[in-house]
Amino acid sequence: MATKTTGVKSTITLQLNGKDYDFDKIAKDSVAAAQKVNKAVKAVNVYVNAADSAAYFTVDGAGSADYKIEL
Repeated sequence: MATKTTGVKSTITLQLNGKDYDFDKIAKDSVAAAQKVNKAVKAVNVYVNAADSAAYFTVDGAGSADYKIEL
């Protein structure tokens, strides 16, 4: 017997030092910024630094001081 499952939407928000960090938004913003660097980007890795209120990302494994999103 097949059962129908309903999708459950889940989000993760980190609350730290009075700020909310929405990981989905950070990921989407990082991909958009990476696509400005390389439209054909295949992989974006994101590193959130709450102390700097910034997210740093790599574009296909390459990093740069310019690959930063203010949070």
